[in-house]
Amino acid sequence: GLTPPKKLTLEESLEFAREDECVEITPEAIRIRKVILDANERLKANRTRAKS
Repeated sequence: GLTPPKKLTLEESLEFAREDECVEITPEAIRIRKVILDANERLKANRTRAKS
């Protein structure tokens, strides 16, 4: 099955997040998510970044 999500502090989240991710903070949770949520759009953005 799925491994349960690891509880990270805000500081840990900021260190852990990659260049294409953002740290989303709500009163209930601190989450790391992709800046571009759509996988196809993400691929396009990565290709564009690789060229520059």
